[in-house]
Amino acid sequence: KNYIRYSAAPITAEEQEKIDRVKELYGYEVNMEQLAWYRHEQDPDADRDPDQEIDDETIIEQEYPWDEEEAFIVTGSSFFSDTALTATYKEAMKIPFKGYRYHIGEDFLATEIEPVRTAKQAQLKIFQDPDPKGVYVVGADPAYGANENSDRFCIQVLRCFADGWEQVAEFVSPTVKTYQFTWILAHICGVYANARLLMEINGPGEAVFVEFRNLQNMLQNGMLRERAQELGLRNVISTVKQYLYHRQDSLGGGYNYHFKTNQGSKMIIFNQLRDVYTLGQGKINSVACLEEMRKIVQDGAEVRGEGAAKDDRVMALTLANRAWIDAERLSLQNGKRTRENELRAPEEVTEEMIAKNYHATIVESFFSENAARARAEIAASRRGRRWNW
Repeated sequence: KNYIRYSAAPITAEEQEKIDRVKELYGYEVNMEQLAWYRHEQDPDADRDPDQEIDDETIIEQEYPWDEEEAFIVTGSSFFSDTALTATYKEAMKIPFKGYRYHIGEDFLATEIEPVRTAKQAQLKIFQDPDPKGVYVVGADPAYGANENSDRFCIQVLRCFADGWEQVAEFVSPTVKTYQFTWILAHICGVYANARLLMEINGPGEAVFVEFRNLQNMLQNGMLRERAQELGLRNVISTVKQYLYHRQDSLGGGYNYHFKTNQGSKMIIFNQLRDVYTLGQGKINSVACLEEMRKIVQDGAEVRGEGAAKDDRVMALTLANRAWIDAERLSLQNGKRTRENELRAPEEVTEEMIAKNYHATIVESFFSENAARARAEIAASRRGRRWNW
């Protein structure tokens, strides 16, 4: 009876598009019996068990998705914008990456990395190779650093611009030990050489920080020089800049290394990430990270993964974003190093553009010199009125 009712209508253009997508992605041909069943589930007037009634098409797509894109659609309870997450997810699904897995040896220089073929095998995903001209920040969240549900070691790498950033690499593993994570972190910082590191130093994070500085000291003092030279790792972390935390409301000059998360500071850095992401300034390429973001909720003054949901990737991302805001954004803005300017191909830079920039610089310099001269004259006149020698 139901089959006759729901199979009578011809296949719509939208249904055909979904059928074709399933065929393309999974090599499976959806038949009319299955389509009739799906139409029945979509029909709000259909006869069904009251406990199974679903009258929202978005919920139906979540409960019975045609593909992973529909499975991702969020319901609006997320801390981050559901509309933005869904749009970003669709874009991220198209972005290729290189996957790698680490093999930890007896010491840092014995650490090896090998390419893998599947996403599930990949501990490290590289979305963009390092650019020697690029400015990078690295956010690191050791396991159990932020809370008891953060049981994975995670690293996020962002390429920074004056007007935003783009995620270029992500490392996640629940199985490495603290010292192994330190070596992996050192390797990634060395690969993205012009990098600033910000890590969560609660719990195991302090041990990671101590070992990282020890490793850096050994390399700089030549204790590992010969082997490091052979592997091309002599300067693997010599260029890494440590993040210095300074209270924004402090008038003093006190600074601390890195970041200790508590309920208040976690709320701040999560809101900072949400603002940057909502404004379109941050480009996230990791599908897995986006999936974690949709499960982040706010419960009063607490931001966390819903239920037992993980937030390791998002936590590391908030740290990297904080490093961009505090330590890199201003200097990049002063240098006018926008995304457009940084990523413009060399052949796109014309003589006219060079001349324009040159004249703009001259004009800027002229006005700044005039302003400085005016301030000096005012100061001199005040001194003249104040002192009568």
